[in-house]
Amino acid sequence: MRRTAYPLIALGAAVTVTAAALPGAAATRPGGAPVALSGPSPFASCDADHGGDAIDLNTEVEPWLVVNPRDPRNMVTAWQQDRRARGNSRGVVVASTRDGGRTWDRSVLEGFSICSGGTTQKAGGPFAAFGPDGVAYVSAPSLENPGESAIQVARSADGGRTWSEP
Repeated sequence: MRRTAYPLIALGAAVTVTAAALPGAAATRPGGAPVALSGPSPFASCDADHGGDAIDLNTEVEPWLVVNPRDPRNMVTAWQQDRRARGNSRGVVVASTRDGGRTWDRSVLEGFSICSGGTTQKAGGPFAAFGPDGVAYVSAPSLENPGESAIQVARSADGGRTWSEP
């Protein structure tokens, strides 16, 4: 089955994720126009992941979008990047905004797969949340064929700009 790449966008301050395209790490649109969050794969040059199945480069799937309970202008979204034919992906990418969705910064969650500095071949579907204190968290399974698996977790105390271990 052939998958079609549908990059992610957000609509202004609305809590909506849908489809469009624009390369780049941050995107800005005046007046609340759609803003593209995804772009060319940050894993395009990775040749370390020998997962044994085809990779759909530049595909983004299973996004989560969360709103900071302490500041509704702060949102974080996370998605699987470069979907594999048998499931999972090459890594997890996040985007964050602190201005209600007008501008977004995109980054890779380090260590969630071999293509992002980890030890496992595949990253699974992410889950994102804000704690009541405004700290953002993203978790996702990391999988190896066969055997090794783990749940990776990243924490951001600055609204999604930087990520570290919890």
